[in-house]
Amino acid sequence: MAILPKKFTVSTVASTWPRNVLPPRFPRMPRRYEIDVAEVLLMIGRLTTPVLASGASLAEFWAYARYIFAWQSDESLTLTPEFAELDAHQKTILSDDVGMGLPMHWLSRRMNLIGICDGRYFIERYLATYGGTYTGKAAKRGPGKAPDFICVSRNGKFHVVECKGTQTSTAYRDEQLGLPINKGLRGGRAQKRTVTFPAHIAGQRLACGTFISSSTEHRSHLKIIDPEEPPLLAVGEDNAPMAFDPMTRGALAQMLRASGFPQAANLAAFPEGRPRGIEGERYVFAPLEERAERFREAREEMAERPRAEDLTSDRGPLVGRRSIIELPAPLILNDRIVRRIELQQGVNPELVSDDAASLLQEHIIKRKEDPGVLGATAFESDKDEVVMSVGKLFRSELKLLY
Repeated sequence: MAILPKKFTVSTVASTWPRNVLPPRFPRMPRRYEIDVAEVLLMIGRLTTPVLASGASLAEFWAYARYIFAWQSDESLTLTPEFAELDAHQKTILSDDVGMGLPMHWLSRRMNLIGICDGRYFIERYLATYGGTYTGKAAKRGPGKAPDFICVSRNGKFHVVECKGTQTSTAYRDEQLGLPINKGLRGGRAQKRTVTFPAHIAGQRLACGTFISSSTEHRSHLKIIDPEEPPLLAVGEDNAPMAFDPMTRGALAQMLRASGFPQAANLAAFPEGRPRGIEGERYVFAPLEERAERFREAREEMAERPRAEDLTSDRGPLVGRRSIIELPAPLILNDRIVRRIELQQGVNPELVSDDAASLLQEHIIKRKEDPGVLGATAFESDKDEVVMSVGKLFRSELKLLY
């Protein structure tokens, strides 16, 4: 039983795919789907946890939990007037978060995704791994912007995904996607020109636009297209096996950071330290003595666990962080009054053991060496709780407290 079931529409533009052939399980005609918003919230929390960070972030304090208040009481995914009338900055954050979490939740189930990696980190880590440089400069905004996500599915195919969200209108959403095609490239189409993979591991290139409705007269609507545009970065045939390294390390870093291990997370993301610059055609990393100190600090954090606690339950062993959030006003769900939410996320203790320390060391992690970091995202729900498991090593839980 879902905590907060809501319905929305999904459509595709088949003409943007080669020979009009859609991926399996993608609707050719607009179709209504039901989703548990609580599951989407946990997905947002996962996706917004930074791979690299020097300090605290909003994601680490579960800011996304406020969206549980955002929806009207009917069956459709429709914003309440209070959330629809937020100031422009807050509306943009909500549109970005939901415009990312909703399609990635939908895609992860239909494409059998086992890995979702921040696009900017993927480019930086991949190029640093084999010594290349990125002439396109993965800007945070504009035509040179990195794609939102690089994903890999169970069959080993890599997919490039860009997400857009808006509360303005479906027409503006289509404009963000570059539909209808006008002069030049803009919106989602321009920002998708970033990464390609060798044919034997190349999957889908997707731009997802989500219109989030605030009126019962209009339905929230996710539209997906496949823009065929030339890339700024191509993963070479010889370097294809290296593509699993940023996928694994990016997921591992997010798991560790979300669970209260920021030093270990930074080390997992870049064992040799984040590139400090470029000399000639190669990245420059931290000196060896500094790398040794980072490794010592991460090992110490994993052993002492100053920011983590034991969260072991009937679902299995877990070490991580827990927070109880007092709601600003009572929330009625399933005919009961919810006054607080308990959120917790953590990793299997195996991931912070001495045996797992090799994952933090300087080497390329290939797919066969993955200890279970990459894996399908699975959800379990009942009327009081939703649980998200990623692979065998990470779990995130949201519980309603009455």
